[in-house]
Amino acid sequence: MQNNYSISWRDYMQRLIELINSEDKKNPYTDQELAEFLSIPRLKVIQKRNELNIPDSRDRRKELLLADLREILKKNINLSERKVTELMMERGYNISRSIISKNIKDVIQEIKGGNESTLPNETLVIKEKDNNKNEESFQKLIGYRGSLRNKIDLAKAAILYPPNGLHTLIYGGSGVGKSELAECMYEFSVLSGVKSKDAPFIVFNCADYAENPNLLIAQLFGVIKGAYTGANSDKEGLVEKANGGILFLDEIHRLPSEGQEILFYLIDKGKYRRLGETNVERKVNVLILAATTENPESNLLLTFRRRIPVLIELPKLTERPLSERLEVIVMFLTREARRINRNLLVKKDVLTCLMMYNCKANIGQLKSDIQVICAKSYVKYMFKNTDEVVIDIEDLSLSIKSALSEGQKEKKQVKNLGIDDLYIDIKNEQKNKDEIYKYVNENEIYHYIEEQFKKLELEGIKNEEMDEILLEKVENKLGKIIDNKKITKLLNINELKTIVRPEVINITEGILELVREKYKFINNSFFIALAIHINFTIERVMNGKVITKSNIHMEKATMVQEMKIAEKIRIMIEKSTKLKIPKEETTYIAIYIKKFCSDVFNVKPKVRVIIITHGHVACGIADIVNQLLGVEDTVGIEIALDESPESGIERTIELVQEIDEGRGCLLLVDMGSLGMFSTIVEERTGIKTMSLARVDTLLALEAVRKASIEGASLEDIVEMLKEVKEYNGTFKSEIAGKKNKKKAIITVCLTGEGNSLSIKKYLESHLKTANHSIEIFAMGLIREKDVEAEITKMSSEYDIVAVCGTIKVNIANIPFIDYDSILNGSGINRLIKLMEIQFDNKEMLVYERLNKLIYEEFILLNLDCVFKEEVIDKMAELLEEKGFVNNKFMLNLYKREAMGNSVFNKEVAIPHGLPENIIRPAIVIAKLNKPIQWDNETAVDIVFMLALKEDNREEIKKLFYMVREKNLVNNVRIAQSEKEVKKLFS
Repeated sequence: MQNNYSISWRDYMQRLIELINSEDKKNPYTDQELAEFLSIPRLKVIQKRNELNIPDSRDRRKELLLADLREILKKNINLSERKVTELMMERGYNISRSIISKNIKDVIQEIKGGNESTLPNETLVIKEKDNNKNEESFQKLIGYRGSLRNKIDLAKAAILYPPNGLHTLIYGGSGVGKSELAECMYEFSVLSGVKSKDAPFIVFNCADYAENPNLLIAQLFGVIKGAYTGANSDKEGLVEKANGGILFLDEIHRLPSEGQEILFYLIDKGKYRRLGETNVERKVNVLILAATTENPESNLLLTFRRRIPVLIELPKLTERPLSERLEVIVMFLTREARRINRNLLVKKDVLTCLMMYNCKANIGQLKSDIQVICAKSYVKYMFKNTDEVVIDIEDLSLSIKSALSEGQKEKKQVKNLGIDDLYIDIKNEQKNKDEIYKYVNENEIYHYIEEQFKKLELEGIKNEEMDEILLEKVENKLGKIIDNKKITKLLNINELKTIVRPEVINITEGILELVREKYKFINNSFFIALAIHINFTIERVMNGKVITKSNIHMEKATMVQEMKIAEKIRIMIEKSTKLKIPKEETTYIAIYIKKFCSDVFNVKPKVRVIIITHGHVACGIADIVNQLLGVEDTVGIEIALDESPESGIERTIELVQEIDEGRGCLLLVDMGSLGMFSTIVEERTGIKTMSLARVDTLLALEAVRKASIEGASLEDIVEMLKEVKEYNGTFKSEIAGKKNKKKAIITVCLTGEGNSLSIKKYLESHLKTANHSIEIFAMGLIREKDVEAEITKMSSEYDIVAVCGTIKVNIANIPFIDYDSILNGSGINRLIKLMEIQFDNKEMLVYERLNKLIYEEFILLNLDCVFKEEVIDKMAELLEEKGFVNNKFMLNLYKREAMGNSVFNKEVAIPHGLPENIIRPAIVIAKLNKPIQWDNETAVDIVFMLALKEDNREEIKKLFYMVREKNLVNNVRIAQSEKEVKKLFS
């Protein structure tokens, strides 16, 4: 990419202008996106954009952003940042809360200081209440808070956009739910007040008249008498009937081109003519929703497509989460149970097959197949004196049944959902509801505490003892809620809405998002239990009741995080309800969090590391560090050479605000000028920030290891890095680092073309015959602002063997070979010698130490496993059995897997545990019979499990080097014995 200059820059600049002119003004293209579109470096995009005086993406949308913010805040200046962010997203912005936070203060100040009056707060209160009601429009769609959330947000924006909404095209495969979404959009338009209660919703399937274009157009737009043979009278069309409402056109790709042309005239002008009409134009106000199973790009006229501003693509059933597919199946089975008026017992294997089989026509086919299955089962039981119909594996068709013996990966995922026999109790629906209400009333935690308090008081228990006993009783009570699996199944989200106040669902969903940021695993009952608790809290406060007669005493030291989160939640409830929630409530919420949210995989806050460099270096180092350590904590910022310092600081501030977890950020920078960023960032944000200069990969590795794995404080990390012997501003010894880098040669002439490219081609042909793998870059003194600086920066990514060219370039530790010596052959010989890897004694010692970590008994060839967990268990158990690790090692492995990806180089899994659980260091190697899915993206057949200590760092680096550069993985694959594998490390 760096050498592709055959296309003129004039062409690139023209294309750049075209892309920016065509972008979504609310979500303009970033420089990185533009670089990817144009297949050129991001730095070049910034350079050319500046030459054209085009602002960056943030500045390009700033005016529009501020205008919409003003409009929202003038209606209610007291909105929270989170609510403003939601409203902006409804308007079509893809925007983070941090960006809203940066702009909202100025807008509020402007409004307060201006002459325009703000609307009364009551406007928002009414809107908030209506919004809860409006949510009901889409709740019938399974996945409305999951895979369809963004689609529904887009649908809402299309309906609400002033003055009359935006015409929308819904597309996707047959049976994905296009008609259902259109119906929900109509209901939403009525409930939100955009359309009147009696607004029409007209549905027309263009395929019904596709073979007769005249008749199709007449149906849509109406016809006058005599327009065609058989038109015996004037007739109004569906467009006219839909006036003031919504017209839904299904299978719109079947509408002929002349029909599409009439339709886009209607969209543009709000006018149309009946078929055969020439002198009269009719006016109409109609919102068009259209649906198609085809690709809109190839099956609709371009002139028509351009007039449909909103496109919503609905996902296939296979693209949606399995949990949603299960919800869909249960919904259809429940409908059939009500239709036949019998209870249904659906066997586990039936549900598993329905979850796994290839349902090509999506939800529509799933519905049809379930109807057929229920009909077959009903026939077997219709003459039996029973209220129950059992659906077993024999009731399934062969194509559905065969899914049970196929797709092991899917079977594992389905198994993770915990599917069991499903019992749909239609006959006892009221009884179930009664049971739910009894459960809810029994579990009002305040009432329970008051009862227990009275009992303990009568028994003469002292206050200090009473608090401890009450805490234990409350925790036991919550434990019973967790264990009540039946209630969890009965009390789904729809049932819950009939029990608690409408705003409680929204509050609890917000709480769930907050808690998910801190805890990896949350019990399924948490949402239900907390929603019920919050509902009782609100009712008690509204009715003037005291929260409780006893404040349960808590040891704050054991619940620091829970109490902090609980206090945030208490404030959230206050803001959402406009009620004063007592401080005592914080303790109760903290108990719920402690009981329902698993501490085992608790993600503790840590120092975040940001790498900042000039040029294309930072993101590369960050990626390497994340891969090697199996985390996703390191972030890179790349500053263009011509980018202003203020722009770089702004980007850094934005990132620091976004990722800080409360323990501060460490900035690793490549030049002293960037070292000032930390002071400015801390002054402007109040977030503790420190920096170290002259970053390289080794420094970054050490910093992130201490921050993410050891959990060290910011000050301790900086002090420890300064004490590292190899580090003095940067690591002095870069020999090992160079050996891990890809080798490169730079050719230089005046322009970067001519001689520079000639030398490059000459070297490529000669060094190829010399059997050397190397990258060669051509540069020019005129084209590059500072060749020496550019090469110095490249040296952090590449091992620069030499610079060759017609003009001498002086860079420390990099040899220069002139043009003449290249041509006479002596320069080529010198290059070959420079490229030869010569291992010193230290290098040989590292290989010997690595070989000693490989034991033949820890080499598992042709291991037969189906799932990732099986592999980890077998390898870890072997280490524990032989006394190499303690019993905490396996748990630590799973913790690390939960933290991030352990696949390296996209071909080998390298799970590893903490040194503190290692008794003797070793590496276990497994070659699997068949590849297994290790993460969402990669299947692997080779696994290296590392049980290594702190002093094995050099061996770890050597192992990664061999995987990346020495074809180690393929060599393990072809090895026939344990001895052959061990020999690879000698």
